[in-house]
Amino acid sequence: MSETVTANGRNGQVTFDGKTVTIAREGFAARASHGRGEKSIPIRQIAAVQFKPNALTTVGFIQFTVPGEQSSRTSKGGRTMDAAKDENAVLFAKKAEPEFIALRDAVRAAIAEL
Repeated sequence: MSETVTANGRNGQVTFDGKTVTIAREGFAARASHGRGEKSIPIRQIAAVQFKPNALTTVGFIQFTVPGEQSSRTSKGGRTMDAAKDENAVLFAKKAEPEFIALRDAVRAAIAEL
């Protein structure tokens, strides 16, 4: 993959360049939940991609599973609330969903190529 895919969410921006997923935290919502900063995850370290589309009453999210890291899952149900606390997840609104679908598909394709 040579094209960079970027998706702007509510609590962060995710960029995938074909080799690395980078989650950048800017803005009030990002700083309030995770602090300001950036996290890069090499594609070889991503075991799975969880994707939840927007629903009538909840925002969607994309979450990257990295073996050896603690998940933020704290309760049964409430997946969106758990994702909001996870440093490997980004929430997104309905209008940004197509960007996140493209991102999800690109990351899954790269994982499959490994």
